[in-house]
Amino acid sequence: MWWDILKMPHGVPTPGSDFKTKEAYYRGSREQRLAYHTRMASAARRNLKILQRRMTGQTGIEGVTDADPVVDEDPINQEIDRLQEMYRFHRRQLERVRTGTKQDFFTLKEENNRLQMTPQTTRTGSKIVHEEISQEEYDKLSNKDKINYHQRLFNKYRGNDKLRNFHQAMFSRLNKSSNLPTFSKYREGYSKIGREYTKEEYLQMSTQDKKSYHFTMYSRAKRKGDKNLSRWHEKMASRLKRNSNLPNYYSPEHEAEESS
Repeated sequence: MWWDILKMPHGVPTPGSDFKTKEAYYRGSREQRLAYHTRMASAARRNLKILQRRMTGQTGIEGVTDADPVVDEDPINQEIDRLQEMYRFHRRQLERVRTGTKQDFFTLKEENNRLQMTPQTTRTGSKIVHEEISQEEYDKLSNKDKINYHQRLFNKYRGNDKLRNFHQAMFSRLNKSSNLPTFSKYREGYSKIGREYTKEEYLQMSTQDKKSYHFTMYSRAKRKGDKNLSRWHEKMASRLKRNSNLPNYYSPEHEAEESS
């Protein structure tokens, strides 16, 4: 079986660096911790390369592609993901022990001050070219996978403010558990100064999102010199802020429709 080829780290060139418990690790010297993370990173990288060679077809595996799947339940891919994570973890700890700028850790589960980064390479080590997916595919994803999807696309579109703003907005909605809908691809209505929502989207908003919408539209109308519109949005925002029993509307036109 494929996992039979994986081997545990071997050889302990630095005495005392073969830590078995976190207590032993934290009692260890700087040199012992450096040796430990060097050995573990090397083992993870060696085993990772073995599986990556299998993934790229060098040992005759059929039906394997170097794609960028958002979700993948294949056990080999999951093991590659685990090994990549372990390799990156031990490399981070090596840098921390060397520089002394951050607390280093024995295991990944203990690491609580890590800056999350979006991977820029595929499982087989080639550069990721992130592609947008259809709305149908997108709707099948969990919120966590959607957040990761938008993070990847945000990083891809460096230099394109329109698309970066869109994916950042979608990420923000998901991260804040907003009632607003999210989409897989850019939709017209986004600009550098914010999203222009439709009436249908407005009606699905939470009270907080509606307040934010009216404050944004109030500021936008005020900058344009439209006093009537700015006062109208200020009135709607005030109603929501005071939890007034009076109704709130998406736009003056929406209010006119409901009042007729």
